[in-house]
Amino acid sequence: MGDYVHIVAGFSKDFGVSGYRTGTLFSHNEDLLVCMSRLGYFKTVSTQTQFTLTKILEDEQWTNQFIERNQQKLENCYEGMKDAFESIGAKVLPCQGTMMAWVDMSSLLKEQSFKGEQAFWDDLCNDSKIILTTGNSCFSTKPGMFRVCFSYPDVGEDGDPQAAMKELKKRLISKFGQVKQH
Repeated sequence: MGDYVHIVAGFSKDFGVSGYRTGTLFSHNEDLLVCMSRLGYFKTVSTQTQFTLTKILEDEQWTNQFIERNQQKLENCYEGMKDAFESIGAKVLPCQGTMMAWVDMSSLLKEQSFKGEQAFWDDLCNDSKIILTTGNSCFSTKPGMFRVCFSYPDVGEDGDPQAAMKELKKRLISKFGQVKQH
């Protein structure tokens, strides 16, 4: 893999157990591994946590079913989120195997700067109660890029897996208006 490819996984994101701040790092970068080993000394995982997480992973049938159901829910949410943002003319960058996506909303900024991005974020949050992560806070070089977490596992009372994304779309269209689809 070389020195620049690292595989990171964590229980908090992969299994929805956010209180269990436990994960793995796989890398061939010796310098990184030495640093992480030294830091790991101060961040050891308790034996209770190790026991609980081991039991989860030992139940292969449950784990496989969980992963399959979770992938389907994420795909449903992603499609709904993509539809919501595209309805206002924003571009969703393709993603795979994640619960977050980049959305290019630069065309909606009044001022093409990170100051304009922050003003846009403030307005969107205050008016529509939609909270996104600014691109600036994620070290984006282009103003108007936003990180969107589209994971929403609760399907609501009606069982609709896209319930939250339909609400997002309604709020976005209310705020920006719907663009005509070609």
